[in-house]
Amino acid sequence: MPKRLIQYSRFLIIISVIISNVLAQQKSTLAILDFEGFGISQTELQSLTNGLRSSIAKIGVYTMLERDEMGQILEKQNFQITGCKSDKCAVVVGQMLGVDLMVVGTIGKLGNLYYFNLRRVDVLTGRVSGTASHQIDGTIDMVLGSGVENLANMITSANTQPAEVQLQAWTESSSGRIAIITEPAGAKLIINGRALGQTPLLSFSLPSTKSHQVSLRLEGYAPLDTSITVNSNGRVRLNFRMHWLGGWLTLEPNGGSTDNVEGMPAWLTPVGQLAGQIYIDGEVVDGTQYPRFDLLEGQHSVLVKQKRFFPFQEKFDIQKNRETKLSYELRGKSKISAVLMSTVIPGSGQIYFDDIGRGVVFLATSVVLGASIYSLNSQAVAAKNNYIKDIADYNNAVNSTVIQEKRQAAEDSYNTMEDRRATQTQAQKLLGLLWAVNMIEIVF
Repeated sequence: MPKRLIQYSRFLIIISVIISNVLAQQKSTLAILDFEGFGISQTELQSLTNGLRSSIAKIGVYTMLERDEMGQILEKQNFQITGCKSDKCAVVVGQMLGVDLMVVGTIGKLGNLYYFNLRRVDVLTGRVSGTASHQIDGTIDMVLGSGVENLANMITSANTQPAEVQLQAWTESSSGRIAIITEPAGAKLIINGRALGQTPLLSFSLPSTKSHQVSLRLEGYAPLDTSITVNSNGRVRLNFRMHWLGGWLTLEPNGGSTDNVEGMPAWLTPVGQLAGQIYIDGEVVDGTQYPRFDLLEGQHSVLVKQKRFFPFQEKFDIQKNRETKLSYELRGKSKISAVLMSTVIPGSGQIYFDDIGRGVVFLATSVVLGASIYSLNSQAVAAKNNYIKDIADYNNAVNSTVIQEKRQAAEDSYNTMEDRRATQTQAQKLLGLLWAVNMIEIVF
C-alpha cells in the first residue's frame, strides 16, 4: 500500500507541474482603445495606434485583439466605443471583449514633439497595472519606427509598475511634468517668455529649480498671468477658466406665421439646432451654439435666414458681462404669391421661396426657349414675305429661264417658312411642358 501511495503521489505531482506549466505559458489577451489626440491629426493618431498594435504583437508577450475583431464584437452588443477614454470605460469594454488587459491613453503633438501617456488597465481588478510615458522629437516616420517600438516595450514590460509607484523613480530627476488645460481650449501658452503652443498641453517637462511665469492669451478673454513651481518628482495639472471680456447674445423666437407654408420654422426645430442660417456681423456662425452667442463689447448686427421665410435683421449692443436678449420672428412667405409668380414667369416663385437653384434653371430655360421662339417666328415671317414676293415675281415673269428661277426661289422660301414654323411649334411645346413642370413643382 505505501508503495502504491508513493507512486500515486508522484503521478499527481507530475500532472500538477504539467498543468502549471501550461497555465504559465498561456498568454494574456490585450486590446487597445483608440487613443485621445491633442494637437495631432486623425490620420497620424490612427497610424500611431496601428503601429503600436503591430509592435506589441511582434513582441509576443500578449495575444493582441485586432481592431476589426473589437468592432465586430462590440457591434453585436450595440456598444458605441466613441468617447470611451477613461479607465472605467476601458474595463467595461474589456469585459465585453473578454480580454485580460486594456491599453488607454493620450497622444499629443507640439511642433515636432510627440508625447505619449499610456496606461495598461487590468480588466479583472480595474487597476492600472502599468504606464508608459514617452516624448519623441522628430518626424512621424521616426516616431513610427523606434519610438513606437520603445513604447511597446514599455507597456508590455513585465516589471512595469503602476503610475503611483513609477513616480517614485522621478525623485532623482531635476524636472517635473506639467499639464495645462483651459476652458475654453485654444489659448496661447507662454512660459518664461517662450510660446509653447495652444492648450490643452499635456505632459511636458519643466525644471524644478525655479519658479516659472505662465501666461495665457485668447482673443476676447482677459489675459491670465501666474507663476508656478513643480517638484522634481511630481506632476502638476493646472486647469484655468478664462474670463470672457464681452457679453453674450441670446436669440429668443417670438412666434411667427406658417400660413400657406410647407415645413417648420426655425423655432420649431429641436433644441440646439436651427434649420436656417444665422449671420452675426456678416459672418455665418456655428448653429450648434444656438441660441446663445458670445460676443465682444460693442455694436453688432444679426441676420436670421431660412427658406420660405422673410429674413430677420437687426442691430444690437453688447455690454461687458451682460446678456442681451433679442426676440425675433420669421414671417412665412405666401405660397399663393409664389404660385402666381411662377404662373407668369416660370422659376420666379421658386426664387421667391429661396429655392434659388431650381428657380434659376426654370427661369433660364424659359428665357432661352422664349428667345428661340421669337427668333424662329421672325425667320418664319421673313421666309413668308420672301415667298409672297417670289410668287409675284414668278407670275410676272415672261422669260422661261426667269420663270424657272423664281419658281425655285418660291419653293425654297416656302420650305424655309414651313421648317421654321415646325421648329417654333416644337419649342412652344417644350416651353409649355416646362411651365407645367414648374407649376407642379411649386404647387406640390
